[in-house]
Order: sequence, then C-alpha cells, then structure tokens
Amino acid sequence: MLRVKVPRNTLAEVLPNLRNVYSGTISYEIEHISNVEQREWLREYIEGSMHRRELTPQRKVQILQRLTKVETMERYFRKQFMSQKTFSIEGLDVMIPMLEETISMLAEDGTQTAVLGMAHRGRLSAIAHVVNRPYEELLAEFEAGAMKTAEPDFDEVDVTGDVKYHHGAEGTYVTPIGTKITVELANNPSHLEAVDGVVEGMTRCLQTDRSGNIAKFDAQIAAPILIHGDAAFAAQGVVAEVLNLQAISGYATGGTIHIISNNQIGFTTDPMEGRSTRYASDLAKGYDLRSCTSTPTTSKRASRRCIWPSITAASSAATCSST
Repeated sequence: MLRVKVPRNTLAEVLPNLRNVYSGTISYEIEHISNVEQREWLREYIEGSMHRRELTPQRKVQILQRLTKVETMERYFRKQFMSQKTFSIEGLDVMIPMLEETISMLAEDGTQTAVLGMAHRGRLSAIAHVVNRPYEELLAEFEAGAMKTAEPDFDEVDVTGDVKYHHGAEGTYVTPIGTKITVELANNPSHLEAVDGVVEGMTRCLQTDRSGNIAKFDAQIAAPILIHGDAAFAAQGVVAEVLNLQAISGYATGGTIHIISNNQIGFTTDPMEGRSTRYASDLAKGYDLRSCTSTPTTSKRASRRCIWPSITAASSAATCSST
C-alpha cells in the first residue's frame, strides 16, 4: 500500500504526480520534524496540492501591473537621484506580489494587522506598494537628501545617505476582494536583523488584550512577517535567539512567516564562505520548523525560503507555499 496522498493507486500512476509535486519550482523540507502528526498533516497538504491556487487572467494582469510599478519606481529613483545611495529591489521584484498575496490571505483569514520587519533592500518598494504610502513621501526623502547635498548643513546632514531606509511606516492594504488590513513596517536601526525581536514584540502586544484584570491572548489579531537576507539569517545570532523563543508561551505569536531573499552574497562574502550548511534556512531545522524553497521561473530569478514556526498558523503555511 502506497503511503502517499496524491491521487491514483499504482506506483506507475502515482510517480508522475509525485514528480509534479516535489520536482517543480517549489521544494519542501518537512521530514526532520519530530512531531509525526504535524509531519503527516504537512505531507497530506503538500501532496494533495491544497496550497496551490491557479491565478485567474485578471489576477495575472494585476501582478504584472504591480511588477511594472515596482520596476518603474526603482528605475526612476536611480535615474533621477544618481548621487544618492539606493538599496534596490532589483532581482527580487517578485517579493512584492509575494507579500501582497501573503497579506491578502491573512486578511481573508480574519487577521487585522500584519507587522513587517525587513532590512534595506527593497524597503522603499515595500513602503510604496505593500504599506501603500504615497510616492510623494518617498520623493520628499530623496529631495531632502538632494538639498542637503547641494547645501550641506553639517548639523543635519545624512552622512550615510541611508536614513530613509531605516524609517518605519503604517498604512492600509486593500485586498483584491476589498478586505482591508493594517500593515505596519517597523523602524529598523540596522542594515540587518536587529528588528526581528521588535516585530515579534509588536505583534504580541497587538494580540494581547489588557482591558480586563487578566490579559487575553488572541493570535488571530495580528501576524508577524520577517524578511531576511540569506547571509544575515545564517550569520547573525539574533535570528537564532528569536527562533528559540517561538514556542515559549510567554513569547509565542501563533506563527511567524519568514521570507529569506537569496541575495547570493553577504556584502562581500560568497555563500560557501558565509555558512557551513547548504541552505541559509538550515538553521531553522534545529527548532523543528518547516521550510520550503520557491524559485519563480516566470519572473526574474529569485529564490525564496519560507519557514513556519508554528503548525497552528496553518494559513501561514499555505501562504508561503502558494507563492
């Protein structure tokens, strides 16, 4: 008897379906999970293709329009403000529709707030297209930087040119079906992972109702989303510290969606010189977390790795897998 969840009865019939599931553009790492029930649930979910959603022609057009807006904005900033430092999303453009799809699914599940944490790369695109702040706000930052360059006031000058990439933002995202969800992008004082614990704390605060004598926790209220660079995820200790707290009742947030952008290089360090493991996300295996790798072939090549800290966040698993 075949212990698989794909349709058909014989190995000859099952094998092509298994190849479609496990040899496509998404791969899965779940066999290291010690909890048999969780592992079986995930296998059934994956092999049953319950996480796959066919995009309608209208949705495909919407995604193309969004990618076009992202590319156009990035090109404009680089052309118009040549003297200023930019941390472009180029090569990771598809991360914006990925975040939009994730937030849309969270909104459909009843989540009221999505709390985002990320470093510099692609941050302005996320502010403009996911947090939905107006372009004028971003242009004002660049214009201010240009004015300081022309007439430097040494008491206020931004020496590094990247202060705008540290700012947070808050806005309302409207899903394709009209559902509204609040999106908060946390301020990040670092180029890398300092924001991780802050995002978890902000989410936990939103999930906790302290209006009564006894605080009440509701994980459905808010969901944290953390975007990492591959080198930083493997190298910085704060990542392991945050992952270590994910299953402790006093710190848990019901599940975090982690997206690891494959930058291929950590500042000046190649992957083979930056970690001892094959994948950056292998660190998460030590905490019994599930992960998947998605390599989009219909857009610019960019690898994504998604980790689901809690099986209770079933919608998070579906969100990562569907993109």
